Amino acid sequence: MLFRSFTLVELLVVIAIIATLIGLLLPAVQSVREAARRTQCGNQLKQVGLAVVQVHDQKRAYPMGRDTRDPYGQSWAFRILPLLEQASVFSALASGTNIPMWDDRNAAAMRTAVPTFFCPSRRSPAADRNFDNNDQPPVKERVAAGGDYAANAGT
Repeated sequence: MLFRSFTLVELLVVIAIIATLIGLLLPAVQSVREAARRTQCGNQLKQVGLAVVQVHDQKRAYPMGRDTRDPYGQSWAFRILPLLEQASVFSALASGTNIPMWDDRNAAAMRTAVPTFFCPSRRSPAADRNFDNNDQPPVKERVAAGGDYAANAGT
């Protein structure tokens, strides 16, 4: 009986061909993933835009960028949370005019990262923004959820 087997050179050639095919396939898979992330980012921007339009329809005015310059004010992004199916985060804000946003009573409202405000191509949702810290390193007690989208607050 005679057995036919592969030589070492033939085996290495097959491995090289498979590696080349995988090398050609990986960039295509990565570009498809990035296209999906960009599509998701655009969809999230659409959701934010629709929420802003809904506020306009309800109140006949767009949400303010920020209602005050002190640490007690809310941003436009916080005001549209109920329209983005984030009513639990919105209702977690402690009521009262003398409670600063970074207060522990507002931790659930201010430190919960809302995935809609983060573009997946850029980064994942995180609570890593400082409350008016002038670009200094984060102060743990004053950390808040951020976002990738902004609006003009005006004066």
